[in-house]
Amino acid sequence: MTSNVVLQASGLRRTLHLPGGSQLPILRGVDLTVYAGQSLAIVGRSGSGKTTLLSQLGLLSPPDDGVLTILDKKTNELSDSARAALRNASLGYIFQSYSLVPHFTARRNVELPMRYATRVSRLDRKERVSHVLELVGLAERAQSKPRHLSGGEQQRVAIARALVHNPALILADEPTGALDTTTADTVLDILQRATQAQGAALIVVTHDPAIANRMDRRAVMHDGKLTEECG
Repeated sequence: MTSNVVLQASGLRRTLHLPGGSQLPILRGVDLTVYAGQSLAIVGRSGSGKTTLLSQLGLLSPPDDGVLTILDKKTNELSDSARAALRNASLGYIFQSYSLVPHFTARRNVELPMRYATRVSRLDRKERVSHVLELVGLAERAQSKPRHLSGGEQQRVAIARALVHNPALILADEPTGALDTTTADTVLDILQRATQAQGAALIVVTHDPAIANRMDRRAVMHDGKLTEECG
């Protein structure tokens, strides 16, 4: 891999084993390379394997076969603890449901990933959280809890949380699916500007062609295979 390759997948396969002994192939040999500072949209119908693929790329579940390399580390050769360390240090996640802790303030929600970074001082954590909240336009809402924030504001907290530990790769699963069009556009603008500012690679799973068209690259999942579209 070259130095600016963040992620490279080769021949990823995943099969569900159903009751009765039958099998359902979900991923049928996915190949993908993503570079630093680049954005990629993955589109496709429900059930095509998009979310399963994102889970594999995010080290949330292992492939049955194939090789996934992140930041020059072949993840299939890592121990469970080493994969977890790589995931915590280098990957950020954004979900449609926001997944915020309801009794935490925005600041404390954003700080959560930093608590796993044992070498980061308390002062550095505080400064980093303030920086990303400013980046997503929520500095004045830092002490607000999720129930006092709009849907768009909650998603911006989720974006800040994904960015706070300066990951190399951001993975977003339908990040604007629960938002109205105007709010979704604002949130997407913030997400793209923020990831570009940090030089992170961005992979977005979406059903929305308008969102996909804003990314640098677009690939389609169909029957467990990924095909990149040109232009």
